[in-house]
Amino acid sequence: MVRLEDAMERVQDTLSPKRYEHSVNVMKKCEEYAAIYGADVELCKLMGILHDVGKELSKEEKVKYCRDNKIPIDEIELENPGLLHGKIAADMAKKEYNLPKEAQDAIIYHTTGRANMTIYDKILFVADSTSIDRKYENTDYFRHIAKEDLDEACIEILKFTIKDRVDEGKLLHINSVYALNYLLKEKNNK
Repeated sequence: MVRLEDAMERVQDTLSPKRYEHSVNVMKKCEEYAAIYGADVELCKLMGILHDVGKELSKEEKVKYCRDNKIPIDEIELENPGLLHGKIAADMAKKEYNLPKEAQDAIIYHTTGRANMTIYDKILFVADSTSIDRKYENTDYFRHIAKEDLDEACIEILKFTIKDRVDEGKLLHINSVYALNYLLKEKNNK
């Protein structure tokens, strides 16, 4: 696995200053949540710094990268290629940075979530939505919840994201619905 300092240097050379700053902020939140919830702090920091390495490719480049690397593209991703950046970043994290599978999966699903989210999935998903540069309507609320109950933070972020996409008439990825349903079912069974 790559050293964090090396990954940060390479990512900084790859991303725009604004995207790099966001990645550093997500890395810091990943570190915070990993410490609270007992996950591997160094691995979480690497996930945070690497999660958006594919973000600034054009729509065409994202589709081409996936096709060239035999990464499956579903119909929603084809309509909204911006969603592909997680899959691309995970592929890069594997090939260029030697991150383990649980980190790759967290990167893949950091935008949509998924059913059966692991602790790594949840940490990166929440960190991406609660980093200091995020200014959503409910971000402070999400940050507060995240320190107390990571599952509840995932639920609230998913509900906000789903409602926002529906209200704006935008396509919704089914993984977000699966993630929310799974987390609500788990909560109701406690």
